[in-house]
Amino acid sequence: MKRGEYRQLTAAVQSSLDRHSDDGNIDHLLSGEARAAADQLFAALRPMTASRRWDRILRRRFGGRRVHGVRAVLAEFYRRRGTVADPLDPYRAMALYALVHRRDPAGVPPDLIDLVAVLAASVGVRPWMNLALHARHLFMQEDQLSRATIDRSVDLARVACAVTCSDTYLGAQARGVLSACVAVRYQVGPGTPEDLAEAGRAADEALDYAREWAQSMLMFSARAAGAMRTLRYEATGDATDLDDAVTILREAIEAVRKPDHDDLAEVYSGLCWALRLRYTESGDRTHLDDAITVGELSCDAAITDVDDFAVRAATVMGVLALRFEHFRDIADLDRSIELGQRARALLGPRSPRQDLVAISMMESLKLRYLARGGPPDLTEAVQLGAAALAVVPGNLQLRLDLAGAYCTRFQAFGDIADINAAIDTYRRADLAKEQPWTADLCRELTNFSIALRSRFEHSGAAQDLEESIALCRLALDGATLPPDTGPALESLGKSLIARHEITEDPDDLRAAVQALTDARDAYPPSHLRHHTADVALTFAMLRAAKADEDPAVLDRAIEHTGRLAASNHTTVETASVLYANLGSTLHLRWRRTGSAEDLELVVDALRRCLALTPADHIEHGRRVGNLATALRLLPAGDARIEESNRLAADTLADELVPAHMRMRAGAELGEALARAGRWSEAAQVYARCVALLPLVAMVGMPRHDGERALAAWPTLAADAAACALQAGDERLALQVLEHGRAVLWQQLIDTDSDLGELAGAHPDLAEQLRELREAIDRQPGGMWAAGMLGHAVPHQDPAVEGRVEMVHRWNRLTTTIRELPGFASFLAPPGVDELLAAGAEGPVAIINVSGWRCDALIVGPHGLAVVPLAGLTKHDVYARSNAYLDALREFEEADLTAQTLDRLETTLNGTVEWLWDVIAEPVLDSLALGPSQRLWWCPTGPLTLLPLQAAGYHGADDGRAVVDRVVSSSTPTLSALIRSRLPRPRARRGEQVLFVGVPETEGMPRLLNVGREQAALTALLPAGTVVAHTGADATRRRVREELPDFDVMHLSCHGVQVLGLPSEGGIMLHDGMLTVTELGSLRSSGELAFLAACMTATGGLRVPDEAVSLAAALYFSGWRDVVGTLWTVLDTHILQVTTAFYRELRDADGVLDPGRSAVALHAAVRELRDRDRSRPSTWMSFLHIGR
Repeated sequence: MKRGEYRQLTAAVQSSLDRHSDDGNIDHLLSGEARAAADQLFAALRPMTASRRWDRILRRRFGGRRVHGVRAVLAEFYRRRGTVADPLDPYRAMALYALVHRRDPAGVPPDLIDLVAVLAASVGVRPWMNLALHARHLFMQEDQLSRATIDRSVDLARVACAVTCSDTYLGAQARGVLSACVAVRYQVGPGTPEDLAEAGRAADEALDYAREWAQSMLMFSARAAGAMRTLRYEATGDATDLDDAVTILREAIEAVRKPDHDDLAEVYSGLCWALRLRYTESGDRTHLDDAITVGELSCDAAITDVDDFAVRAATVMGVLALRFEHFRDIADLDRSIELGQRARALLGPRSPRQDLVAISMMESLKLRYLARGGPPDLTEAVQLGAAALAVVPGNLQLRLDLAGAYCTRFQAFGDIADINAAIDTYRRADLAKEQPWTADLCRELTNFSIALRSRFEHSGAAQDLEESIALCRLALDGATLPPDTGPALESLGKSLIARHEITEDPDDLRAAVQALTDARDAYPPSHLRHHTADVALTFAMLRAAKADEDPAVLDRAIEHTGRLAASNHTTVETASVLYANLGSTLHLRWRRTGSAEDLELVVDALRRCLALTPADHIEHGRRVGNLATALRLLPAGDARIEESNRLAADTLADELVPAHMRMRAGAELGEALARAGRWSEAAQVYARCVALLPLVAMVGMPRHDGERALAAWPTLAADAAACALQAGDERLALQVLEHGRAVLWQQLIDTDSDLGELAGAHPDLAEQLRELREAIDRQPGGMWAAGMLGHAVPHQDPAVEGRVEMVHRWNRLTTTIRELPGFASFLAPPGVDELLAAGAEGPVAIINVSGWRCDALIVGPHGLAVVPLAGLTKHDVYARSNAYLDALREFEEADLTAQTLDRLETTLNGTVEWLWDVIAEPVLDSLALGPSQRLWWCPTGPLTLLPLQAAGYHGADDGRAVVDRVVSSSTPTLSALIRSRLPRPRARRGEQVLFVGVPETEGMPRLLNVGREQAALTALLPAGTVVAHTGADATRRRVREELPDFDVMHLSCHGVQVLGLPSEGGIMLHDGMLTVTELGSLRSSGELAFLAACMTATGGLRVPDEAVSLAAALYFSGWRDVVGTLWTVLDTHILQVTTAFYRELRDADGVLDPGRSAVALHAAVRELRDRDRSRPSTWMSFLHIGR
């Protein structure tokens, strides 16, 4: 082109720019004339851009200023057009400005300056080819791709395409690079359809040129075109793209036939992936086999490049694992692991590519463990993942896979540290944050939910189960493709089954069956996931059969489970689960039909299950216990019953078995031994079960969960004591009764007393433990059961993790302390000799009720004695307790009429007369105490709910009543009584009395005598003694803060007791309820708490031996003496008792003497009784607990 033509074209382009500047009309730049002039000028300049002589040529022809003028005019023309006409226009502008940049950097528009500077620095001998290669390698240099780096690579590649033609070598090279860069951006995400379309066009242009003109770049172009079609298939599901990808890649391999070609490894790897996807699409195993063959060729081709070999090896390992999952040939896993080991050896331990190999190898190791059961595989998987993560800590997928390995190892061996590590690793991945749904996100949320459900099954933490369900639903939110949703549906079904076992909500069961059915149907029958979902479905069918009396439902469950168990496609692990489920389902049918044949089938199924379970498997002990239970059902005289006893003993001794399973086996064994008259053996077995109770309700567990766990063993301690008495071992009977009751409170007492001893010898350890206990206590009471079961909970509750970690720190610290000289029994329950000290100041009568026998164990100044209670039976206790509670319930809920009151009085009189006949009279006759002497009652089981201190015949004044024979007190345990007598410093405001009164509570009757109680107390005591907070001043915060500062407290307000969930009861203050749990956490050294609120000493139905009441909470938290009530008492009678009580409590100087609390209450209630013996409801409710 001549100089004049350059000038003419430049002037035409400049004219278009000037007109656009004048009126802003973009059409001036879009017109055909303007575009033609610009393109002619650009075409004339383009060949020179590849030459170093570019500046010299233009300078010689036009002069330096004119050269820059041509470039600047064209650059501005393309920049203003933007993407209106051609998406590459802005990139042409960038290229031209880059050539201007060195001489006139100030002339570059501000919005282009950064990228133009990079472009200018990239211009070399062959600038635009260098630019394309720079774009290709820019992101390959980073171990962890950033979006900014990928975007810069795409921009550079687009510039290279803008200044080259597609029908040239450089142009084809640039378009191949652009396709690769956009493909990476699409995969890193979030990708767009526009990205796919652009990359596809660029790849096709490069491939067309290579096929026609440049065989040397056919591999490179085919790789890009094949990758784009594969990505497009994954996005749209169009199988034509997948077929085209396979054809393109195979044609390139055949055409080039160069075993040392630089791109051969990557082309083979792309073909491997495309064939893998084709198998998923068609189910034709040939494609999967071909994928592995081609993948191994890709590894051979990459052997000289260690990093590239690792990438190819990871792909092949994944395909081998997939073939195992579908066709169950364990040799595929062996090959995968061997390939991974080879790659790791080549890489070295500090290579950043270790993560790729580790991810694939961990999956193969986990699958091989599941198939073969080799523990070293799981250990290797965890060690491998941890080591790789230390090298590449930012790899999210590696972190998630390591969490999965921890979870699998926990499920295998039951080490709680593994499941805690898994959950902590998932937490660090922050999966629950708001982000677009992807199949990978769905999978990892599902794995997280499995980990949480596993910990729930181990610890009973309801919060974990609720979060597991919430995560499954989050994983499914937005999902559409069944293969992606299958695991999430399976996990959701299993978690819903677990919740149904607790709540028995039929909606949960129906949803579980539907979820598991959908999960199974998401996979072909040969797929491993199809079987795992089917296994879980068998358990759901069992639950459904339990809820449905239709025998056909049960028969279908048995048939389905048996067929799966016998299937050749079932792994050893899965088969063992299926036989366990089959045994349970057959056992249900045996219970309904009594068929001896079904019982034999139960035994056979459970034997098969046990035979398939390795001895070191976490489920081994549980399954031994299940078989023991089944064998025990055989007819008397069957030789296999003795085998049952042996198996149950093995389960009880197996520390890998969850505590509740060990206890179940032990309780069944204890019962069997007792029925056989082997009392001593039975007592020892029961005693071992009692020793496991603290593991069922461990330190740090919130009361809701602890009570629920203990509710499963309501008679364990009583039966243990009865067997010990039958064996003549009175000391063991006393020990198990003490250790098996008030387990949750006893942990509090043991900690307080043992910390004092530890502080004297090891103050640093004592301070650590004290701080840790206070931190645990500060956590909300419902930490692991937040919201209670069935309610929505947050996906992540850091407090849950905090409490779990603190509990495990507690356990580690106590283990360390027990290794110190003299502290082997630190935080262990007290021995019998220590317990006998409770009788030093007067006898304590522990009333034990068991189906084997009923007795009173008397701990007195002279030791231990046993009074058999021949007239007392377990059946009668439960029947009388139910009648008593029914009468109280009617009294509390019905309108107060003469008829309801008369029915209550009749029931109360009948109850206390029966208590006299079967308990009180035999005990008192054996003791021969005088009317002013003390006696402490320590009832067990349902007797804790009854007014034992009021037992007797009160209609006639003939001395047949406890109140006429002794001064009664109660104590939940001997340990608590001993503790209440220990010396202690006075409270900060020990001279004063805290009075808390709330006369009005919304929804409850007004308490008319609160003011009168306050006035009576003020009149009886010296001026300034009573510190009152009433009405709006009686707040939860104020009471919590001030309670520990006083020696005496008087509460006059409404009390609420929830018999089913006693820790939810409490006292009603101005701004809400102060609960049993909250009161129990307030450490105190107070002397006397008088609870004029109603129902403050009533325990719970679920766990009567846990003494879960307001009065007990204060007693165990440190108050020496507590006065409470068993049922609602009219405030008129409370006023009368209050006045008489405090009058009796004063000494000669008018000062209160809390040590006389029992005597004062005794006098007050006798006075009230003697006024009207026909109305026991007016006085029987009052109860003294303490020293």
